[in-house]
Amino acid sequence: MTLGRTIIRPGKRNPRHRHNTCEEVLYVLRGRVRHSVGEESVVLESGDTLTIPAGVFHNAMNIGHEDADVIVAYPTGQRDFELESP
Repeated sequence: MTLGRTIIRPGKRNPRHRHNTCEEVLYVLRGRVRHSVGEESVVLESGDTLTIPAGVFHNAMNIGHEDADVIVAYPTGQRDFELESP
């Protein structure tokens, strides 16, 4: 298992990407983010969890007024990272 923690500043987003070899689980510690998963979009707030299936393009944008603090977890230590083509 791999655990990480990321801070997303207000109005900022990470690039759309996917992990073909494993799913990803997000837990929002603080803040408000809109997470795009495939063609769907969901708003997450403090205490919310989201599981992203392997192979699905996704990204998060902080839509709040404070830093978003998010825990990320992968069930394996080996994970790939592929950016979506423009």
